Amino acid sequence: MLASYSWGQAARRLASLPHRDRAATVLRQLSRIHPQLREPGMVRETASWSWDDHPYSGGAFAWFMPGQHSSLHGHIVEPAGKIYFAGEHASLTHTWMQGALESAVRNVREMLEAAQKT
Repeated sequence: MLASYSWGQAARRLASLPHRDRAATVLRQLSRIHPQLREPGMVRETASWSWDDHPYSGGAFAWFMPGQHSSLHGHIVEPAGKIYFAGEHASLTHTWMQGALESAVRNVREMLEAAQKT
């Protein structure tokens, strides 16, 4: 279950905590809405991820300036030979994992169409 999806300053505050404190903070807040989370054994394991801390991402999503996403989208998604680009930045559902998946599906479809032509 995805219990917390944070971005911006809220995400940075959570990411600055050790995992144990991060999980406790999220569970404390969630249990205000779902009190059953306080029951012993209800939460067996927690995991967390901070895109800001990942050495190869530099953050969770690309941050376009006004007008850039629509003006650059066609260039971003255009294959460079046999290299196709996927990710949230290459999607019209910008900034979300859903967009990354949609761009991957689009690329697979385009690769299969290109393969059928040869």
